[in-house]
Amino acid sequence: MVTLLEGIDAARAGRAVSLKCPAHEDRNPSLSIRPPGSDGWLRVKCFRGCAREAILETAGLGLADLGPPRDDRRPMLAPKVPRPLPAPAPRPAAPNPDDADKRAKRAAWPEFQPPTPGDLDALADLRGITRDGLRLAVARGLLAILPNYKGHRAWVVFDGSRNAAQVRRLDGLPWPTRDGGAVKALSFPGTRADWPVGTAAIGPQHEAILLLEGGPDLLAAHVFLFAENRAANAAAVAMLGASANIAPDALEAFRGRRVRIVAHADDAGQEAAQRWGEQLHPLAARLDVVTLGTLRRFDGAPCKDLNDALHVDADAFEQARILHALTP
Repeated sequence: MVTLLEGIDAARAGRAVSLKCPAHEDRNPSLSIRPPGSDGWLRVKCFRGCAREAILETAGLGLADLGPPRDDRRPMLAPKVPRPLPAPAPRPAAPNPDDADKRAKRAAWPEFQPPTPGDLDALADLRGITRDGLRLAVARGLLAILPNYKGHRAWVVFDGSRNAAQVRRLDGLPWPTRDGGAVKALSFPGTRADWPVGTAAIGPQHEAILLLEGGPDLLAAHVFLFAENRAANAAAVAMLGASANIAPDALEAFRGRRVRIVAHADDAGQEAAQRWGEQLHPLAARLDVVTLGTLRRFDGAPCKDLNDALHVDADAFEQARILHALTP
């Protein structure tokens, strides 16, 4: 039986290969590996719908193992992506005072715990995020677990400054609300809506920053940082919602760095990216915006955000050159 590594080697040698997919119980070969295209990237597709990351992980590989050496990669050729931001028009920052009451509430937060291997497996299965990406987020102090929050095991994205934290259930179900509704995520009391989670992890070695919206996209960004071998010189941060401006006291962390905003493909996400861009334009060494709404997941649904982009099939990945080198 041809192994995944043997199939990749054969495809690099110019031969299309079909083999049993290692990411699911496969009686008949459903995995296709095709030779590199003109840009040097292999095409990997499971016709049963397994995520490319899950397939590669069975052999200890990442997305970067499907491409040429970084020095051989061509520049990105994605129409309309990224697009430069126009010069900003004056806009006052929305007030979001960090008062004593908020600080007291944050001081009362529970102690976050590191994820167990089982937690990482559950979160990887839930969000389609590779364990390598999750481990990088844990190492940077951005991802933790609460064993029993409101009666459920939950995962938390938080900033090392403890200015902002948001919690979601590990079973993927929403949190019920008092009025009979439900929400996907809960911000901890005292959370600063204007604080980008991950700001405290930005170091002097980080020349580039991915700016996202929401916890799932923050974790997904670490998949790309790992796969592109950019963990040493790039960081990812996320606003926990689209409504707030970036806090004035967080803006300095972006000064002199290359910044790419990966916007949600909805009106709120586009408006937020424009506002954040206007704030960052005077500070960043380079600034652009990426929107992935023209891509489709392997199930045919449009990509709403970066987390969805982890679920595109091999052909969509091949065509979306922005995904080959997302980190600026």
